[in-house]
Amino acid sequence: MVYALIVAFLALQLLVILAPMLRFAKCFRRETPASAEQQTSVVIMPCKGVDNALVETIRRLLQQDYRDYALLFVTESEQDPAHAVIKGLIADAPCPARLIVAGPATACGQKVHNLTTAVNALDEFFPDTEIIAFCDSDAQPQTDWLTNLVAGLADPEVGVATGYRWYLPAGSGLGSLLLSAWNAQSLFLFGDQSSFAWGGTMAMRRVDFENMEIRRRWRGGVSDDGSVTTAVRSHGRRIQFVPRCLVASRGDASLRDVLEFTNRQLILTRVYMPRAWREIVAFTLYFCALFVLVGVLLYRAFAQQELPEGVVNLLLPGMGFAMVLQCWLQTTFAMRILPQHRDELRRLRWAYLGILPLVAPLALWNVIVSCVSRRIVWRGIGYELLGPNQTVIWKRDLPDPRSI
Repeated sequence: MVYALIVAFLALQLLVILAPMLRFAKCFRRETPASAEQQTSVVIMPCKGVDNALVETIRRLLQQDYRDYALLFVTESEQDPAHAVIKGLIADAPCPARLIVAGPATACGQKVHNLTTAVNALDEFFPDTEIIAFCDSDAQPQTDWLTNLVAGLADPEVGVATGYRWYLPAGSGLGSLLLSAWNAQSLFLFGDQSSFAWGGTMAMRRVDFENMEIRRRWRGGVSDDGSVTTAVRSHGRRIQFVPRCLVASRGDASLRDVLEFTNRQLILTRVYMPRAWREIVAFTLYFCALFVLVGVLLYRAFAQQELPEGVVNLLLPGMGFAMVLQCWLQTTFAMRILPQHRDELRRLRWAYLGILPLVAPLALWNVIVSCVSRRIVWRGIGYELLGPNQTVIWKRDLPDPRSI
């Protein structure tokens, strides 16, 4: 009886690990090849402050292998440090590029305000735009990023095509590694029927953007991608994950930065994407219970308390194998999509394995905070989220040294 229960438990554990990875792999195999007919596209990048990767990100956007595209950058003001940097980089751009100013937000997120201003400017600068793509300033897209992202819209049932980020530790500190490992767990939310769109890498047909009234949905909000996710789902359309649009981001963070960032992600998810939030809560509770079980069993083993034979020779090795398999699968997919980071990701495999026991309690803390708080700090601005379209800015110019 004991062995049967152990085998059933290990089978469940493997299912929990393999099911999302298989969904990811299925999506990778079905990825739509880039079309020879590329629609006129504009990439919008909202910027606030100068990230470590800002210059590299802009250079990569200027080198896309897409035939007919333009770039539209937007900052809060001309005094923003990013404004002068962008202006210098696009002075001799090989593709049409514009830089505009949005002004300070008053009753919504600054990023949403910047994006709304940029979309409103399309008729003036790029009236023939058919595809609107979005890219965060800390992403590092490859040269075929836009080609693959637009190809994700080939199916008319797709309302938005999205990629995601893979944080690579920028430093040797515990915070950077924990941030990377925590973020890697989000891959289980992606597939042909992805749980959400990620605003750092997403694209929509302009006609869909207008028909779904995204500007209205952004009004008074903070989360650009949360509103897009809700809009696409309410219209019965699909969120298409494009694996080749997984982008690398460098995350240099202290433990305090990681807490602030991860809490913010869960609070935003709960307010704007309750379905994805419930999935995250379920996985978090499961894995926390799993690590508690492992801890109790190891404690009893080291305390030389008698354990059933199957626990020692089957359950503990099986659970250890499952953790190794999880880390191996995650990094294998990432290495395939980001071959330029292959050696670094291979080294990270064992680092992820060692830090996984810290990811579970961190995720649990994020869930608890998201249940009791609606306050976040993002790029130095403090917001209170009273609802998806009701935001109060409670403080500006807060310390934001890392900008993750």
